[in-house]
This record gives sequence, structure tokens and C-alpha cells, in this order.
Amino acid sequence: MLGQAFAARRALVIGNAAYGDRPLRNPVNDANLMHQTMEEVGFISTLKTNVSVVEFERAIIDFAQKINSNDEISFTTAAMACRSKGKTTFCPWARISPISPPPNAAAR
Repeated sequence: MLGQAFAARRALVIGNAAYGDRPLRNPVNDANLMHQTMEEVGFISTLKTNVSVVEFERAIIDFAQKINSNDEISFTTAAMACRSKGKTTFCPWARISPISPPPNAAAR
């Protein structure tokens, strides 16, 4: 066997650009291109753009529930930023609720 066989190749791509009064120019374009590229190389790709924190968490949970232990996965984000006190910064991942692996996923 030349390489490991995967049951499925799954990708989740999230791109946010709509940040109130300061929308970003490229993240949605980047996410669209990554989504297209992942599909071209054989991944089942899910694309989400301009999502809220709740929608972001839901997308991750939905994605995680589809994963099997022998899947190859990719998770990509473009411009996950927060604005505080006049500054736009990367969102701290601690704000995202911890997500347990789905019951059908083996420890990696």
C-alpha cells in the first residue's frame, strides 16, 4: 500500500470579513478559494462565511459529529478577529466552548 487509506476526506473552511464598521477585504475570498481547492483535491468541504460566534461553534460541532476515526480532516479559518477598545485582534480561542470528540472518533 502506498499510503494510508481514509474513509473520507473532510474539510471545514470558515472565513469572516464582516466586522461592523471595518469589514476586511480578503478573508471570504480566501475561504472560497480554500474551499474550492479542498474539493478539487477530493475533500468533502463545508464553507461558512461571516458567521457569529454561535454559528462558528455550531459549524465546528456539526463538523466534528461527521468525523470518523479513519477520516482525514482539515480545519481552516481566515480572519477570525475581534475588536476591543478600538483595536481589531485575533479572537481568543478560550471564548469558544470546549468540544468533546464525537463518540465514534478514536483517540488520535
